[in-house]
This record gives sequence, structure tokens and C-alpha cells, in this order.
Amino acid sequence: VVEICSGVIDNYDLTDRIQTYPNPSNGQFTLDINMPGIADVTVKVLDASGREILNSTYLEATGNFKQNLDLQDVSAGVYTLSLQVGNRNYFKRLSVY
Repeated sequence: VVEICSGVIDNYDLTDRIQTYPNPSNGQFTLDINMPGIADVTVKVLDASGREILNSTYLEATGNFKQNLDLQDVSAGVYTLSLQVGNRNYFKRLSVY
């Protein structure tokens, strides 16, 4: 199957194209999104109480988008990775030991 897509990816489901690794980790994670088009990407990490730990926006991301997430200064526990890619939202759990 060949997928050809250019332009904004607002209506494209990226659930199977988003990876975070290693997970669990010591606080160093890699976010990897295989994007078939162009979109703004907002990355947030929230603690168990919903407090924002990290917030970054990347404009017009495309292709194999990779970003390092540094959570080494947070306490051990489970955090929520909240991604907004175009107009779609995705959530993943991150475990810090």
C-alpha cells in the first residue's frame, strides 16, 4: 500500500504513527511521529494532578518528526503526554522511574 499525502493532515489519524521510547525511562524520552503531511505540533506533558510539566510547539512539522523530551527533573511516576497535531489530539502515558 502506498500512501501519498501532501498538505495539512488535520483529518488523518496518526494513532499508529506516534511512538515514545524508551518507556518506561529515567526521564529521557524520544517522541517519534511519522507524519504524511504538514501540521503544527504542540507537545505537553502533564502530571497526575493535571499540572503542565512541559509545553512546546513546533510549526509546520512534517515527515519523520522526532523530538527529545527531558523529564529527568521530575519525580518518578506516570505522566500524560498530550499531543495536538493539526486539529487532532492524542494522548500517551509516560512512565518515569
